[in-house]
Amino acid sequence: MISLRLIFLVFIISSSAIAQKDYKLWLQYDQITNATLASE
Repeated sequence: MISLRLIFLVFIISSSAIAQKDYKLWLQYDQITNATLASE
């Protein structure tokens, strides 16, 4: 039971870290898109 809970905790932590990374990439993509639209 404890090992399952530990695995679940690790999964939550890793998935939230991935989500934050994707969010930063999305912000960069958004800035690049806005710059491209402004230059055209």
